[in-house]
Amino acid sequence: FGPYLINWSVKSSREEFSRPVARLPPKRNMEKAERREAARHLVEKKLYEEVGISTHQIAASEIDQIVVANLRNFLLYGRRTHDFTGHEVEEILGRFSEGIQAGVSALEVIHLLTRSKNFTQYELQIFLHQAIWERRLRIDLYTHFFIDQPMVPEQRDVLEHYSHLFAREFT
Repeated sequence: FGPYLINWSVKSSREEFSRPVARLPPKRNMEKAERREAARHLVEKKLYEEVGISTHQIAASEIDQIVVANLRNFLLYGRRTHDFTGHEVEEILGRFSEGIQAGVSALEVIHLLTRSKNFTQYELQIFLHQAIWERRLRIDLYTHFFIDQPMVPEQRDVLEHYSHLFAREFT
């Protein structure tokens, strides 16, 4: 199998896929403009299909907004760095995993680690957000994540739930 490409056509709502892109003068035939817009989407899909790329129409309104907010938050930590060694990484992952299962806040785990080890709160926050983004720590992304609130174990896998957006076969 290996890597593959997907064409995502993204709009705010499903209805926007049938509306013309540009604003039309009032005298213009809206029905004709909507037919042209539908044809444009069909041509786009066919052109991509010819080179083996499936097209998915995605409406932002159909994606859980809490998931979007959480992922945006975790992504912001992607380029930041920490200096934890391999052994420290495993220990920290273990502590956060225990915290998730116990339903305590990430901040409680961070405070415990800063008192018992020579770790900074900032580096632990970076590590936490990156570990969640990389799926090494599995929290419920359908629940708002706040560092001072109890961590909720994953109830539903986001990648499974939205797997239709990553499908290899043409839809």
